[in-house]
Amino acid sequence: MIKAFIFDMDGVLADTEDLSIAVGMDYFLSIGKKVSKEDFERHLGMGEIEFFDGVVRDMKIEGYSYERASQFFRSRYMDMLDKKDVSLPG
Repeated sequence: MIKAFIFDMDGVLADTEDLSIAVGMDYFLSIGKKVSKEDFERHLGMGEIEFFDGVVRDMKIEGYSYERASQFFRSRYMDMLDKKDVSLPG
């Protein structure tokens, strides 16, 4: 029997938006493209595919692969998450 269910979205239990953006910016730098925090902000909360694809569309970036971006993101995000406290008070 289920005793509890926790549903979390960014900003409810943990503040991970800045971390996600930093990792996204690192990915684009790894393929020679510089993007800003603002380039990502309009695509937050829409899922990982739109998080990357939206920036690619807006910035007209070539040489992008969602699969490589996703692999990079998952690896780097977990490494950075281990080093940063993203929990919100309470």
